Amino acid sequence: MEQSRVGRMEHFALRTRRSLKALCARIQDEFALPEFQFDCENETEWGWSELDGIEYNVSRPFESQTLCSWDSSVPEGCNVGISIMLAKEHPRCNDGDWILESLVPAVGKRLSKALAAAIHHHRSWLGVGRNESRSGRFAAQ
Repeated sequence: MEQSRVGRMEHFALRTRRSLKALCARIQDEFALPEFQFDCENETEWGWSELDGIEYNVSRPFESQTLCSWDSSVPEGCNVGISIMLAKEHPRCNDGDWILESLVPAVGKRLSKALAAAIHHHRSWLGVGRNESRSGRFAAQ
């Protein structure tokens, strides 16, 4: 999703040994998403898929401590970041209560189950320069 279209982002993190493609395949299956697109640069690789105004973006840096060095809200030991981005035009983009009480728990629980890993909801991006740390955790099932 182009940055100019993003209205809100919720950031999750986990620790896993799975490859990026294996993670994305499980997420694609769990959420019935279109095929993931992939890219990389010198420090990380990532995949993304968008459905109904929500993009699922999975980032797997090549070095294990990179996420924590980029973002101090990432729990220690996490080596994969998953962001869900709501487009500005998404009908619930500005409904913070729905996002935090319905969307985040639903996504967190499903990710935890699909990936058999603890999922940490560590940050909400509310706009340029506006972030809120979170401490949600969804246990592996």
